[in-house]
Amino acid sequence: MRPSMLKMFFPLMGVVLLLAGLNTRAADYGYAIGSDESCAVWWAEGAYKIMQNDPIPEGKPIPLQILAAVNEFESVQVIVLPYKAMNGFAIKAADLRSGSGAIISNKQITVRKVEYIEVVRPTDGYGKRGWYPDPLPLLDEPINLQTGKNQPFFITVKIPADAAPGDYNGSIQLTAGTWSREIPVSVKVWNFAIPEETSMRSSFGMHTDMIRNYHNLESLDELRAVTDKYYSMMAEYSIAPTAPFSLYPMELRIDGLDWTGGVFTSDNVYSGEKALKVSDNDVESNIEASNNDLIEVDHMRSYTLAWYARTAKPEQKYCVLVKCYDANQKEMLF
Repeated sequence: MRPSMLKMFFPLMGVVLLLAGLNTRAADYGYAIGSDESCAVWWAEGAYKIMQNDPIPEGKPIPLQILAAVNEFESVQVIVLPYKAMNGFAIKAADLRSGSGAIISNKQITVRKVEYIEVVRPTDGYGKRGWYPDPLPLLDEPINLQTGKNQPFFITVKIPADAAPGDYNGSIQLTAGTWSREIPVSVKVWNFAIPEETSMRSSFGMHTDMIRNYHNLESLDELRAVTDKYYSMMAEYSIAPTAPFSLYPMELRIDGLDWTGGVFTSDNVYSGEKALKVSDNDVESNIEASNNDLIEVDHMRSYTLAWYARTAKPEQKYCVLVKCYDANQKEMLF
């Protein structure tokens, strides 16, 4: 498996924000945190797409707050606009603690860097050329920030299934060389939980052909390994791919009598619970029923075929056909 396969795996922002629109300004939805000679810092909810040249929100700074249910993921974006070079930039989250002593570990908090993709040819009238935020790779090592461009970071908190409702407080530490800033964070956990098993159907267009082509995968083992990562992530967020069975097809096994044609009925049963009823009401078609279970035959033994039949009228004629098959279950004609 090539190293580049797993490096390329990360979630996408996709089309999470059509509601905000392309003309929405950061000043209309963002919240200031503060600024100094090195940079400005602000934040916004996770649903917005932050452009690299969005203006800094004005007004009184508003503390970063997250509202979430138990067993829910909730994200916000922290945006850094460097005024000068900021090398070795890193983010570290602290544990969240409530007044009653409950703790949500910082292991439940992930930090992802928002990457940008250049759109050269818009697909429709809603788009335009330029750099758009979409990939969300994990921020697992320090990075260098570009001067004069917004750099958003996706901060996601997973509220554990056993978390106690209440108000939690913590912080996010931003560092770059000798520069640092601590951002207070408050998380309100509601007194209800998101169920483990979702009741809402979803269908996200994540086909294995797309995964194979995007990651340049060559073997079935490679495709399974990368697809499993996508499916695991989607399951964690309670969403489903459109066609999950291409690598893992469903198999159907039926126990009991296997007949084609006719209907099972409780009327006029000779023995057992059901009888097979075949109604020939069509003068143009051959109406029949057949048993799909093959009976293995030992040529050294003799067999007697017996059945019970009841016709709609006395002495009514019907036909029984016995077919023979070879060891490969291919029909032996004549």
